[in-house]
Amino acid sequence: MSASGRREGAPAGRYGAGVSVPRTTTTAGQLARMGFAAPDQAEQLVVTELGLAADGPDRDLLAALAAAPDPDLALAALARMPRDQELMTALREDAGVRARLTSVLGASAALGSH
Repeated sequence: MSASGRREGAPAGRYGAGVSVPRTTTTAGQLARMGFAAPDQAEQLVVTELGLAADGPDRDLLAALAAAPDPDLALAALARMPRDQELMTALREDAGVRARLTSVLGASAALGSH
C-alpha cells in the first residue's frame, strides 16, 4: 500500500477489487433506466400483456416507446390495442412505423384509446 492508501501498481482513480462478476439487471431496472416512470407496472405490461423481450427482438420497440413524449402512456396504450401479429411485425421491422405510432401513443391518452 502506498501512503495514499492505494494498492501498489493499481491505477489511480480505479476501483481495484478485481470484481469479475457482471451485474445482472431486471427488466424493471432496464425500463427505469430507459425513462419509464413506473417500471414495475411497465414490466408487467411488457412481459405479461405484450410478451416483449427487452433483450431480444423487441429492444428497438422498447427504445421507441421510451423516446415517446410519455413512455408509460405509450406503453399502456400499446397494451390496450388488440393483439395483431401484422402490427407487431411492422413495429419490430419498420423504424418509421415504430417511431410514428409510439410518438402518437405517448402524446395523448385520447389518441391511444381509439
